[in-house]
Amino acid sequence: MATLIKSVSFQNFYNYYGSYEDNEYRFTHGINIINADNNMGKSKFYNGIMWLIQDQVYDSDLKCFKDANESLTKMASGKAKAEKKEFEIGVRVVFKNEGVTYTIKKYALFKTVDSVLGHTSSKLDVMKHENNADIPILDTEQQKNIINRDFIPLALRPYALLQGESMDRLVDLSSIKALSQTIDTLAGISTLKGVCELTKSLAKRAEALYKQVDREN
Repeated sequence: MATLIKSVSFQNFYNYYGSYEDNEYRFTHGINIINADNNMGKSKFYNGIMWLIQDQVYDSDLKCFKDANESLTKMASGKAKAEKKEFEIGVRVVFKNEGVTYTIKKYALFKTVDSVLGHTSSKLDVMKHENNADIPILDTEQQKNIINRDFIPLALRPYALLQGESMDRLVDLSSIKALSQTIDTLAGISTLKGVCELTKSLAKRAEALYKQVDREN
């Protein structure tokens, strides 16, 4: 069963000033489109996902990916930095996979001491909703498995997370093998081929059994 993202929310993250509740975006089953004018936060939305899954953000000034822990001050809301002595920046995603609901949150804590703004490194919380309660998952390997397997699988990330990339750069369209591998990754064609081969085999066995019983009759 595919992952169903239920909500994405931000707290004092770039231009998303305020609490998670102030900046929550809920999704419905099917295709959801994020639409906004320039400089309204679409790329920052993307950066929130990148920070969450691989501790990176895309620096639009340098046109490259940067380690998120080196960019935390830049990621913090300018209004939060100007108005608050202590605050948290973060991104939180609630999603459902195989009937289980998870909440994953990446965040950092900021504090101003003697007019100097400092912050912690990125922190990660992963929770599993069970029996009407959120159960913290503390094992780091289990956290990684949930993010890399249940949220956005590693095999799909090159196709699911695009930033200023074209399909020509992502896939060698002149190569039948490369194109075939891409289609197989996205659509699971190899699984369908396996089903076809199995049904052919079953059909042959059924025909042979039919002829055998027919001869006996």
